[in-house]
Amino acid sequence: MSQIEPRWLEVKRVDLVLPRCDRILKDFKLVQISDLHVRSLHSNTLDRVVDQINAQAPDAVVITGDFVTKDDDLDADRPLLAPLKRLRAKQGVYGILGNHDHWTNPLIVRHFLRENQIRDLSNQAIALTPGATPLILAGIDDPWVGQPDLPGLLQRLPPEGCAILLAHEPNFADTAAQTRRFDLQLSGHSHGGQIRLHRFYNLPPMSDRYPSGQYPVGKMIQYTNRGIGMGGLPMRLRSRPEITVLHIQGQAPNSLGEKISHFIKTRDENP
Repeated sequence: MSQIEPRWLEVKRVDLVLPRCDRILKDFKLVQISDLHVRSLHSNTLDRVVDQINAQAPDAVVITGDFVTKDDDLDADRPLLAPLKRLRAKQGVYGILGNHDHWTNPLIVRHFLRENQIRDLSNQAIALTPGATPLILAGIDDPWVGQPDLPGLLQRLPPEGCAILLAHEPNFADTAAQTRRFDLQLSGHSHGGQIRLHRFYNLPPMSDRYPSGQYPVGKMIQYTNRGIGMGGLPMRLRSRPEITVLHIQGQAPNSLGEKISHFIKTRDENP
């Protein structure tokens, strides 16, 4: 199983209702992958990942860091990352750097992102939907070894709207939730433990609190993707590589007054 699982991709659907999203937002499809560690992948794995993502017809795609591995040969990594250029999403493809990208060479990794038409959102934000309460995608540079600028990022966010944060290390959710500005944090880094034996998780630093899946952190949701590639031992056990398909919608009005107000707002925005 430890050699089978690296090839055994799981496409995991996650349905989320985010209260600060515009109520007219229905089924915004955001696909997340993470931790490619591209030289650890078996032949054609990344091509299969790209095909699976494109088959979802996503609105946007995010990659939450660790494209490469520390001390990798970057000349060898470059052609292996080329399938990422085939990713297709209505609102674009976005990424942030992880700790291994920084330990390798962040300048070159960022060049690889540009080369493959992936927008680097480290300490940046972008509105994915229009309107007074947009769906905002934000990113923080690697909190462990990068140059994260949370105060600067908060200043760049619009005052209204639903904000999704990309942060490589899951434990950063404790800090992000304290700002009360983010509705959802998407992370990787943990590999879901990669090799799981009973209650043993082989977890890197800053991933022990939220190792895999969905967690409530204050009023924010933390989601940790198990990643695609491998670090350390080239195997997986009880932790399949994951493509996460997040179906996001706003919260429907529940009271009569809210329904009338929502109807008027929708009518005014769509005369």
